[in-house]
Amino acid sequence: MIQKLTSLFIILLFSFTAQAHDVFSGEAKMTITEQKQLRVEYNFASVTADVFSQDIIDRNNQISPGNLPKIHDHLAAKAKQFMRVTLDGKPLKANHVDIQIITSEDAVVFNVTYPGPITPGRLDFVSDFIEQTNREYKLTIPVLNEKGTQLGLFVHNWDHRLDGIQITQASYTAKKENEEGVFALFLELGVEHILIGFDHLVFLLGLLIICRNWKHAALIITCFTLAHSVTLSLASLNIVTVPAKWTELIIALSIVYVGLENLWTKHHPHFRWILTSVFGLIHGLGFANVLMDIGLGADGAPVFVPLLAFNLGVEIGQLSLAIITLPIMWYLLRYKTYQKVVMPLISLSIVLLGSFWAFERIA
Repeated sequence: MIQKLTSLFIILLFSFTAQAHDVFSGEAKMTITEQKQLRVEYNFASVTADVFSQDIIDRNNQISPGNLPKIHDHLAAKAKQFMRVTLDGKPLKANHVDIQIITSEDAVVFNVTYPGPITPGRLDFVSDFIEQTNREYKLTIPVLNEKGTQLGLFVHNWDHRLDGIQITQASYTAKKENEEGVFALFLELGVEHILIGFDHLVFLLGLLIICRNWKHAALIITCFTLAHSVTLSLASLNIVTVPAKWTELIIALSIVYVGLENLWTKHHPHFRWILTSVFGLIHGLGFANVLMDIGLGADGAPVFVPLLAFNLGVEIGQLSLAIITLPIMWYLLRYKTYQKVVMPLISLSIVLLGSFWAFERIA
């Protein structure tokens, strides 16, 4: 328990200062070679990697170029236990670990080799080390063959650490991307992101609460969709780059503005579609940050399919919200109490939530 609390404290303490590498995310690139070995390359922020040396007693256990030789064997033993790997239910054991410190990227890289042989069958893997990190931690795991073809893409976190992939004879030399699996993954991530992204949900609620019919709602949803699709695509392709901190701050301020406009106009704003389009561009940048965090285009993999799937997932989430909430709000419009008391209270709550998020993101 003490070790976990110490690990959590270290990650949270340095999360405010580490700029070159996100301490709440990492990558474990898995490569199946033509020699039928499995290589796993873990790329961690140095602060995250430091956590794995905290149980060395009476030693300067911080991971640094000068200190690495002293703790190499300990870290190598840890790295062999980062992930449990099985092939058709039979455990695979790592036999070699190489550790590198990349100072310029504020990163520590572990290369772990499993001799195999990785024959056709079900390859399963469990990311055991995640329980030593933070609940917000995300691990992107692209699975590739020696030619760099992405056979699968997975995302592990505190609540989801087990996945698997079917290895076939064609996997060793395949050149075609596994588009079906990637599409399904990013479609699910898109739906999940909009449904648990409370800031986006609150923004949408602020937009939809003023709608009086399906035509009005369709115009607003369409404008928001087109706007965020543009910036989502541009940012995901690295054509447009805006620091995530500023993007998240402007998203919070957009929530405040929508709530204030609702109150100012007594929920009858004009040209709301223009406002929706402008702020939709900003929210698209926020969606792009999520995509980059979960490995869009990892190792040069094509971005069109995951980009399309994620965007479609976001739209499914938005439409689900609209279909559920709009009929309820339109029914309540029959009552004056709802129009004169409840609607202003909802908009005021939107302003307060947006203000809280803005303050939180400035601090």
